[in-house]
Amino acid sequence: MPVAGAMDDKFEMPFAMIAETEAGQEAIRSGQGKMKIRMEQEKEEIRNLIRSEKEGTEAHVDCQVKVIKLEDHVNRYIGKVEDTKGFKEGIEEFQGRISTMEKKLRGQPEKFINHKP
Repeated sequence: MPVAGAMDDKFEMPFAMIAETEAGQEAIRSGQGKMKIRMEQEKEEIRNLIRSEKEGTEAHVDCQVKVIKLEDHVNRYIGKVEDTKGFKEGIEEFQGRISTMEKKLRGQPEKFINHKP
């Protein structure tokens, strides 16, 4: 058995190195698995951030559209108020002319009663 013992000693170191290599490879595979899981988690986090930003942007755009519509409504209302104001000024001017004519009539009614062109 001395030969067998010598053979065992001769192969002990290579077997230990093989076992060590296999253990290292297993550690690498385990690390790669963990890395893959972490990368998937980070991808999902990025997707969620993008989705959140998109929703925020859409909400902002919707808000801006509402503001523009409100401004348009206010501008139309202001236009109507200005039109009404102009119409009122026209009526006031016409009433002033009627008042002037009434004053003239009070002073000289005979001119208008028997007026012949």
